Amino acid sequence: MLFRNPNPGRLLLVVCVAPLALAPLSSGTPAAPEADPPETITLTGIVRDFKERTKPGGHPDFERQPANGFGHYCNNLQPILGEDKKPVFKGGGFKLGSQWRDSSGRNICWRLYDPSKGDLAGSQSALSTDNGGIQSAASFASWFNDDLSYNVSQALSLELVRQPNGSYVFDSQTDPAYKALGGFFPIENA
Repeated sequence: MLFRNPNPGRLLLVVCVAPLALAPLSSGTPAAPEADPPETITLTGIVRDFKERTKPGGHPDFERQPANGFGHYCNNLQPILGEDKKPVFKGGGFKLGSQWRDSSGRNICWRLYDPSKGDLAGSQSALSTDNGGIQSAASFASWFNDDLSYNVSQALSLELVRQPNGSYVFDSQTDPAYKALGGFFPIENA
């Protein structure tokens, strides 16, 4: 799922971690879930800053409002990563109008919807298909690759803090480093 953020100065990342019993390496019983999960987890990756589309050398997908507005866009990506281990654009997706929910009312991915289990269908945008402002497979592929004509990149680590409900959260509006910067701009003007 892609989310086109109307507030590019904020990053709110929520990771839900379910305690899983690990399968045994040999015959026997599964291991018990971890009793005391860590207070924090650190996610490390690469962040890229793109020139917006109206500037010389700007990327055609950035600072473009999708035809259906900002929001969650589904089914624009292949369900399996490409050979380079990166997302692959396919297009023909839709904007999520309302959230799909399981029989207990919890949010679920639209791909997991199963009416036989009592799940509640969400809705999609009025447009039959919507690429969410992405111009092409080629323009999307450059989101995940360094290209000095479009972007700069650097490694970034984010610390997520465990919440009482067991999820882990990073919020740039409350993180001291990003709060001091006035938003999530980890490599602005790099």
